[in-house]
Amino acid sequence: MTALTSILPYIYMLALVIAGWRLFVVRWSRALKIASGIVIVTVTPLLLLVPSLLHPERPFAGLLLATGIGMLVAGAGCLLGGMAGAWLRQRGRKT
Repeated sequence: MTALTSILPYIYMLALVIAGWRLFVVRWSRALKIASGIVIVTVTPLLLLVPSLLHPERPFAGLLLATGIGMLVAGAGCLLGGMAGAWLRQRGRKT
């Protein structure tokens, strides 16, 4: 079970890179892309943030809060990285 728990964060970040790539490629309005990107990035970390903010007196609330914030930052970076990769690839193909 230890191997799965050590691989899971990388799977999460890879999924967000792929989602960012696909969001850049799809032909939606910019506002819809931004809204869907925010939803994609924030859903999973909210599962950790909401309990820690509702019950800060419980044990490990600080660890949950730090993990949720870390997931938000890493998720946003991976999503933007995927979008940047798609943008660079598209820009290279135009010439």
